[in-house]
Amino acid sequence: MIALMIAASRPGFPLIGVSATGMGAVIPRGGAAEALGSLPPEQTVDLPYDQREQVMFGPPETYTADGLAQAHEAYAPVPVRELVQAPAWPREYLPAVAPEVRVPVHNALAEFDALWDSAPENVAAFAAMFGSAPFVDASVARGTGHSIDHHILGRALHLRQLAFADECTAWARTRVESVR
Repeated sequence: MIALMIAASRPGFPLIGVSATGMGAVIPRGGAAEALGSLPPEQTVDLPYDQREQVMFGPPETYTADGLAQAHEAYAPVPVRELVQAPAWPREYLPAVAPEVRVPVHNALAEFDALWDSAPENVAAFAAMFGSAPFVDASVARGTGHSIDHHILGRALHLRQLAFADECTAWARTRVESVR
C-alpha cells in the first residue's frame, strides 16, 4: 500500500516499477481483517503463533515446519492502527491512488489468503484500476497463504518478481532511448 502511494506521488527519484504483494482490491466482509481491525487502535497486538498461523498460512501441505519456524522468527507486535487502516485502504485510497501510478505494477495475492479475496475477478479488478500504468502483472500465488514468502511456493513468487524487475528494466531502457 505504501509502495503504491509512493509510486502514485511521482517521487523525485527514478522509479521503474512497483511490486505490491499481499494486498488487493477486496477484503471480505466479516473476515479476519475486519476482526483484527476492531481492536482498540491505540494499542499494539502480539497474537499467539496459532492465531497468526490461521491468518498467515494456507493448508498444511503448502508450507514446511522450517517455513513456519522462519515466520515465527519474523513475527513482531503490530500497531492496531495498522490493522484498522489496512482493511479500509482498498475502499478509501486505492481508487484514487491506482490511476496515478505511471510505472509498471506487479501484484500477487495468495490463493489461500485469509485477509484478501483472491478470486480471479478481484485480481482482474485490481489490475484494471491501474489504467495509467504501462503494464500490470497481477496474479494469484498458487499454493500459498497470506505470508507468501514462508510457503513452499514462495520462491516461485520471488522468481516472478525478479522477472518483473527485468521487464521493468527493459521498459525503462526503451523509454530513455526514445527520449534521446
